Amino acid sequence: MIKSVALSILCLFVVTFSGHGQIAMIGSAQWDGEGPLSYVNENAPKGGRFTMGHVGSFNSLNPFQIRGQSPYELRVYVHESLGTRSWDEPFSIYGQLASDISLSDDRSSITFTIDPNARFADGQQVTAKDVLFSFELLRDHGRPNHRSYYSKVVKAQSDNDASITFDLPKDNRELALIMALMPVLPAHATDRQAFIDGKLERILGSGPYQVASADFGRQLVLKRRDDYWGQQKNINKGRFNFDEIIIDYYRDSNALFESFKAGLIDVYIDSDPLHWQQAYQFPAANEGQIVQREFSHGRPSGLEGMVLNSRIPPLDKWQVRRGLNLLFPADEIGEAFFGGQRKHIDGYFSNTDLAMEASQVMANCMNKDPSFVPKKDMAEFTDPRRAKRKAFGLFQQAGLALKDGRWRLPDGSVFRLEIMAKDAASERILVTYANALTQSGIDASVRLVDSSQFTDRMQGFSYDATIWRWYVSLSPGNEQAYYWGSEAADNEGSRNYAGLKSSCVDDAIARLVDATNEDMFTTAMQDLMVGLKRSQMVVPFFYDDRDRVALNAGIGTPERTSLYGIQMDSWWRDQ
Repeated sequence: MIKSVALSILCLFVVTFSGHGQIAMIGSAQWDGEGPLSYVNENAPKGGRFTMGHVGSFNSLNPFQIRGQSPYELRVYVHESLGTRSWDEPFSIYGQLASDISLSDDRSSITFTIDPNARFADGQQVTAKDVLFSFELLRDHGRPNHRSYYSKVVKAQSDNDASITFDLPKDNRELALIMALMPVLPAHATDRQAFIDGKLERILGSGPYQVASADFGRQLVLKRRDDYWGQQKNINKGRFNFDEIIIDYYRDSNALFESFKAGLIDVYIDSDPLHWQQAYQFPAANEGQIVQREFSHGRPSGLEGMVLNSRIPPLDKWQVRRGLNLLFPADEIGEAFFGGQRKHIDGYFSNTDLAMEASQVMANCMNKDPSFVPKKDMAEFTDPRRAKRKAFGLFQQAGLALKDGRWRLPDGSVFRLEIMAKDAASERILVTYANALTQSGIDASVRLVDSSQFTDRMQGFSYDATIWRWYVSLSPGNEQAYYWGSEAADNEGSRNYAGLKSSCVDDAIARLVDATNEDMFTTAMQDLMVGLKRSQMVVPFFYDDRDRVALNAGIGTPERTSLYGIQMDSWWRDQ
């Protein structure tokens, strides 16, 4: 497992391209394009059915508009982009719909030549007109991240059906990669106005699978296309092996696991170490029909925890946010729910060797910004009683008063905190935390909502606090503005759920995107990590350095796991 982000990001700063259709962020790409990817089995058998399960629901088959909730698998198996990632290389992009990718020396433009063999599922050829149509539609009417990214493009131009060029700003080094990952929609089969109105239920894809059936909220069935145009491409060898992929939806993790035990689904990704140790004494497991596998990975932890909505008083005060962090019973929860096997998240890039140390520029900026916790108040306490005393002092500093055992706001009202939970597993952790807050004089409660309501409230920032996980890759960039940028704080549908508005964080993100060497990039990442921690917008939970996966014994997996962990599109069913 690669622990060093510094080594992984070194490749960001030397950009080459080749006629083989790749952007390699080091002198040359690791994969030469001649054989299969390093983490697949080229000889994996084709055929069979694979059934997986999710907790939640879905009510849309359109993953590109803000309205509705669509299955993630549509983006993986049905819709394609100009380029695709290797999950062993943080900054390498290889051609998918594009047969050639040409990036100018100064990164001011990128040109994609469309693979002449590329076809949509209806047999129509993919052309540059489809790329231009997709760009304009998603830039103007797509999801907030699409609108944010694509609006930065200076100009898009295409003089023929074979190629398209995007002129790029010189101060955004990552935008070339983002454009390579842009989904391509069929201009001839996409009703533009229906898309704008949020009424386009399904979009034709060019990928290896198509939707066979959909029972909203319950089941999605994908069928492998025999006529998939890209099945002979080297980058697809050993992938997309199942004839049919079924995704079943369940109300909670208990129902999901019971279905796994009964053999109704083939895989259960277990994020609970205690459950992993104790729950697999059932007939199918005892008889060898189920196997437990652990896959190490090199992913940064990201940030999972209880996000505090700073748009709502008194959570707009750093003293209150810091106090709530101090009252989190990390040791108790870590032992009770994870058997002490998961690690408490210390920063955005835990599971790496990045230092929790800000540059002088960032330190000076935070010292002038009243939304950040002063460094002297960031001391950690191993004694819960000392942590509680510190929290109480900070509450008083914020203007709260403890009367009759309850904290009251300056207007005399009780300090109430409703924490929104999306499933039973998170509810149990949040209830434990809420009980600790209640014992400290805060009127804390947990409200469990269904998947649809959770999505609606998250998109509208309608909550006091809730649980969320921000994933971060080994190649962080523009998406960080979507998560933490000041502009995103006011855009419903963005993932700035905390409402963080800070010129210091904005500057760190800008420096991250604009970095031209390893030192600049590492410094910007560390500044972002320190800034997020000092904002105390999130009460961090725990992370794992491995994926725990229970599998039907008939499912095969490659011998080698990618840097980013398991990739289900490389699995197969043994015949």
